[in-house]
Amino acid sequence: MGLFKSTDLGHEEPKETAEMQVVNTEHSVFFRGHSLEALSNSLQLPLQPNTIYNYVSRGDWSQWELVNYLLSYLSPAELIFTTWSISELSARKIVEWIDKGIITSVSALVDFRAKNRHESAYHLARNHISNFKVAACHAKITVLKSPVHGYVTIIGSANWTENPRIESGVIITDEVTGKNNQDWILNTIEKGKYDIFE
Repeated sequence: MGLFKSTDLGHEEPKETAEMQVVNTEHSVFFRGHSLEALSNSLQLPLQPNTIYNYVSRGDWSQWELVNYLLSYLSPAELIFTTWSISELSARKIVEWIDKGIITSVSALVDFRAKNRHESAYHLARNHISNFKVAACHAKITVLKSPVHGYVTIIGSANWTENPRIESGVIITDEVTGKNNQDWILNTIEKGKYDIFE
């Protein structure tokens, strides 16, 4: 016997509806990674515009390694990302990119529990990323914005940690996806609120 029935909950109309935008791409590419070397062998740079690159790996590269690889041709670029967790190594790489001028600015929306999961990484990131905000965040999105090559967006299962498990995601090289994700992330950071629809 349950505590309540779903019909007891009632129905409340949403205050706002989410918008959906369909993006047509010219190309879709799938690759698998079995090592960090497979990343460079499978994902040829420069990336093609308006293309979706779908990948799966056995945790053979971390998010910072994928971003570092992409920055080898996108730099200098802006970095905008969301994550549920961040490791100290990832935070140190971001600081290194800032110091070397590889990235020109960083905006990060990180889950508020990251402070408890990786305290040193949290403080390192907070002290070096000027546009840093915590929220109830499970999204894993990275946007790279290059003045020369445009937007590259990574959406997938990987956090900014080192994880020896299967990870999958997409790398999307169209402006609409990049700008839409950049805008909602920056808007959420600016407002400092969890509700992205306000």
